[in-house]
Amino acid sequence: VGLAVGVAVVAGVAFAALKSAKKGGAGGGVGGVIGNVTEGIQSLQISKQFQRELDRTTELLRFNENVDLQGSNLGNEGCAYVSEGLAFNDTLRFVDFGSNGIGSEGVIAMCEFLKTNKKLESLTLTGNQ
Repeated sequence: VGLAVGVAVVAGVAFAALKSAKKGGAGGGVGGVIGNVTEGIQSLQISKQFQRELDRTTELLRFNENVDLQGSNLGNEGCAYVSEGLAFNDTLRFVDFGSNGIGSEGVIAMCEFLKTNKKLESLTLTGNQ
């Protein structure tokens, strides 16, 4: 369980970094264009790295009874991705998605995993949008 939470935190930080990279931007002119291209390449590389981390995270989450993802900065996209992994977890009883910047899109994605999980006893969503 500790390893799964650690990997989940790394995945959350990864999403935060990716969001930050996507929001940033260089100034105008040729330097700005080069900066934007460089930033785009870096974002793509970051995306691939974080995609691998998320794949590992969701694989680990499939077999845990308790999942604490509080404060992992998942956002809607990360919540949807992690929820896919949880959909195949038939032992999950407690999950904490608190303080992850999750809005209605993330909750809708989460509902999909809730349809398949018959053992969930507690779902925490405090501190989200």
